[in-house]
Amino acid sequence: MRSLALLLVSAAALQPPAPRRKHTLLKAEEIEVVDARRQRKQTPAEPPQEITGRKHFIRDIIENDIKEKKHETIITRFPPEPNGYLHLGHAKSICLNFGIAKDYGGRTHLRLDDTNPEKEQQIFADAILEDVRWLVGENDEDPWFEGVRHASDYFDVLYACAKLLVRRGDAYVDSQSAEDMKLRRGSLTSPGENSPYRDRTVDENLQLLEAMRNGDLPAGSAVLRAKIDMASPNLNLRDPALYRVKEATHPRTGDAWRLYPMYDFAHALSDAIEGITHSLCTLEFEDHRPLYDWVVAKCPEVRDDAWVLGCLSKAGGNPEDYRASPETPTPIETEPPLKPPRQIEFSRLNVAHTVMSKRKLAKLVDDRLVNGWDDPRLPTLSGLRRKGVPPAALREYAERVGVSKADAFIESEVLEDCVRDVLDESAARAFGVLRPLPLTVVDWTEADEADEALEAPRHPKKDFGVRPLRFGSDLVIERTDFHDLQAGEPPKGFNRLVEGGRVRLRYAYVVQCNSVERDDNGDVCRLLCSVERDTRAGAKGSGARCKGIIHWLRRDDAVPCIVRLYGNLFKAEKPSGDDNADPQGALEELVEALVERDVVDRAYDEPRSVTQLERNGYFCVDAAGSPAIPPQRLPGAPLVLNRCAPLKDVFGGKKRKSAEKLTQPKKKKEAALDLPADQAAAARLELLVGSVVSSEPVEDSDTLWKCSVDVGEGEPRTIGAALREAYPDGLAGKNVIVLANTKPRNLAGFKSQGMLVCATLDDTTRLVEVDAAPGTRALFNGLPAADPATPNQMNNKKLWPTAQAALSTSSNRVVLGDCVLAADRAVAAVDVGDGASVG
Repeated sequence: MRSLALLLVSAAALQPPAPRRKHTLLKAEEIEVVDARRQRKQTPAEPPQEITGRKHFIRDIIENDIKEKKHETIITRFPPEPNGYLHLGHAKSICLNFGIAKDYGGRTHLRLDDTNPEKEQQIFADAILEDVRWLVGENDEDPWFEGVRHASDYFDVLYACAKLLVRRGDAYVDSQSAEDMKLRRGSLTSPGENSPYRDRTVDENLQLLEAMRNGDLPAGSAVLRAKIDMASPNLNLRDPALYRVKEATHPRTGDAWRLYPMYDFAHALSDAIEGITHSLCTLEFEDHRPLYDWVVAKCPEVRDDAWVLGCLSKAGGNPEDYRASPETPTPIETEPPLKPPRQIEFSRLNVAHTVMSKRKLAKLVDDRLVNGWDDPRLPTLSGLRRKGVPPAALREYAERVGVSKADAFIESEVLEDCVRDVLDESAARAFGVLRPLPLTVVDWTEADEADEALEAPRHPKKDFGVRPLRFGSDLVIERTDFHDLQAGEPPKGFNRLVEGGRVRLRYAYVVQCNSVERDDNGDVCRLLCSVERDTRAGAKGSGARCKGIIHWLRRDDAVPCIVRLYGNLFKAEKPSGDDNADPQGALEELVEALVERDVVDRAYDEPRSVTQLERNGYFCVDAAGSPAIPPQRLPGAPLVLNRCAPLKDVFGGKKRKSAEKLTQPKKKKEAALDLPADQAAAARLELLVGSVVSSEPVEDSDTLWKCSVDVGEGEPRTIGAALREAYPDGLAGKNVIVLANTKPRNLAGFKSQGMLVCATLDDTTRLVEVDAAPGTRALFNGLPAADPATPNQMNNKKLWPTAQAALSTSSNRVVLGDCVLAADRAVAAVDVGDGASVG
C-alpha cells in the first residue's frame, strides 16, 4: 500500500504557482521520503468489534470485502468542488465517509476537486476545511488523512494518462463546435454520430493536445474526447469529453495549464492514484459509473507508484528509476498490484421545503434573497452553525436518515428532533419573553422586595448551578399566555391566565388577574393582578393548587434583545426549478423580546452559546464568521438570538410525518406472481393516466419537451419527452399514459419524474392516450392488480425492459399477448399500425 500524500502536500507548500508551459518539479528528498513511507507496513483491515454507525448496504459490502481480504486498509474520500459552501447533503456524505473509515480502522482523504478555475475561489476552499473540521474533527486535529489533497496535485499524472489514451487509440481531439457536438450526440431514443475528427492520426492528436495544453488553441475550439461508442444507450459513454481549454488562472497552479480535466476523468483517476477502495457517491452518478470504470481500466498506470512518481517529477533523481516521464509517458507492462476503486451509489439527501444544490443556493446568495452563505435560512453547514445547530446533532441526523438507494424527502422536523436531543443535555435554561405583555402586581410593595430572593436551576438534571431571580410589581409575561374573554371562550385545555383567573409564575408565586387595561384599539395592554403571598415556590405550605404555570420576567432586570424565528425557505414541500423562495416568510424578527441577564453574561463568555428559553425553544447567540475565531460581542451591541429548534409541544401532540413513517410496520415481502416473466413484470408497472398541463421546448435539446403532467398527486410531475419531431406543436391537453414508478433521471438540466408511453412503427412515433381521470391506474385485462414495484425493484429486477419486450400494438391498442391495456374500462389507444414497439 502506497502513501503519496506527503509528497503532494509538501510540493504544494513549497512550490509557487508554476510558470506557464512548465511542469511542476519536486525535490529528490521529497521523493525519498515518500518512498520510505510507501514501505511502511500497513495493518490489515479487520471487522470492527463494535459498529458505532447504523447498518446499511454499503457497510455490508465493506464487511464482505474485509472478510474476503480484498483490501489491506479501507480508504474512502470526500471530494467537494470549492465552488460554494457545503450544505446538509454534504454533511450526510462527510459522516458516511469518515464514519465508515473510523469504524473499520481505515482512513478518509479530503480532496478538493479544483478542475474548474472559473468557478472556484479560495474562500470556498477555506470554508470547506472549516466545515469538515467542525463536523467530524476531534481534539483540534484534522479528521482527514495526511493533509488536504487537490485534484490539481495530479495534473501532470492526468495529462500523462491523456497522452497514453491518445497513443492507444482510446482518445482523440475533436475540433467541432459545441453545437455540432450536441447535434451529433443523439438522444435517449436515437444513436449519435461519429465526429468527423474521430479518425485523426495519433501524431496529429498529440500535437493538438499539446497545443491545448500550452494555450495555443482558444477555449471552445477543441476538446479531448474518449473514443468509446457513439451508439451506446448510456449517453455518458458517447465519446465523453476528457479535457477542455479554459482561459482562466488557477488558484493553485496559476497559468501553468490552459486545459483542465473533466470531472469524470479527474475524479476516477484521482481515486485510483490515492488507492481509494470505496468511492461513495450519490445516485445521480450511477449512470456515470460505466465511464468511471472505463477510465480506471484504460489507465492502470495510475495504480503503479513508480509510474505516478515519474509523472510528478524526475528532477534530482535517476530517470531510469522510473518508468515514465511527463513528456513521453510509457505504459506499464503488467497489471499493478493495487486493486481499482469501486464506485457505490446511495440516494442523495432531499429535505422538504429547501434545496440541496450549490448552484441554486449560489443563486439565492447572488440575488441577495438571503444575507450570504451563512444565513441561517439556508441549509449550508455555515448557516446551520450560525443558527446554533451543534455538530453532534448533524451526525445524529445523518444516522437517522440512513443510507439506501431509495429516493425520499425528509421532513425538516427530523433535524429539529436531533438538535433537541443533543441540546437538552448541554443547554442552560433561562426565561425569555418573546412578545411581552406587561403585568402589574398591584399589592406588591417595596417592603416586600427587601427580603425577596428567588432562585432557579440552570439545568433541571445537570449541576449547572442556580440563577437568581427577583420578583416585583412590574413584570412581563408572554402575550400568548393570556386569553381575552372579549374574544370568546378560551380554547379547550387552555390553563393559563384569563381575567378573573389564577396562574403560577414559575419559581415564584400564584397571581390572580383582577382586571385589564386596554389601548385605544380596545386591545389588552396591561394586566392588573394580585399576588397570593403564601404560595411562594419551594416554601413550606406553598402547594396551592393551580393548573397553569407560565414564565415571566421582572422588567427592570430583563435585557432587551432581537429574536429571530426561522421557518421554511420554500413553501413547496418539494421545490423545483420554477418554485420561488420565500425568504421573508422564512424569518420572523421579534424586536421587543426580553431575556434574563444570565443569557447575556454567557454570551460574552461563550460566543455562539445556546440557551433553552423555557417553553419557547433553543436559542443561539448570533455570530457570523469562522468557527475557528468566533467574533466577540462588543459592549453595547444588541443581543441577537437565533432559534435553533422549537420545543416538542409546538406540534400539539401530533406526530410529524417523518415520525409516523418511522413507526409504520414494514410491508411484508410480496409473494412472487405465478405468471410468465413478461406478464409478472407488466403487473408490477405503475401506469397512471396523466393530463399534460403544459409542455415547453428544452433549450439545450432539439428533441425534448419539458412537460408538466398531472397524475392525480396534487403537484404535477415534471417529465421529459423526446417528441419534438413527432409533436412539433407541443403536448398540452393530451391525456397520456405515464410510467410512474421509475427512478427520476437527469435530462438536460432538469429531473424527469417518469416516462410518457409511446408506440413507434417505422419512422412514426405516437403517444398512447386514454380517456380517463388523471391518477387512474392503467392495467392489462386478465392480469392481477399487483402492488406497483418500487423504483428500486424496477431497476434491480429490470421489470420495464422485461415487460417492454413483450408489448406491441394491435387494432390501435396496446397489448401484451391477449391482454389489452385499459384504465377504468377505457381502452388505451395509439394511432399507429399493428406490431409497433412500445416504450
